[in-house]
Amino acid sequence: MAGRFQKFDAEMIEDRLRSMGRLLQFTRQTDMLMVGEDSVAAMAECFFTGACQFTAEGLGK
Repeated sequence: MAGRFQKFDAEMIEDRLRSMGRLLQFTRQTDMLMVGEDSVAAMAECFFTGACQFTAEGLGK
């Protein structure tokens, strides 16, 4: 994947970079923590609420 994000102010660029970092973290943890269909909703909620850490216990394991 390739993308370009330019000509925006530093604050917006920083926000986008943080979001991309969180997304990378979540996608790497997906295989380890997905234990059922309920895990999908729980993981999405964690991501969209800004929770940077979650545990298997929080996903029903």
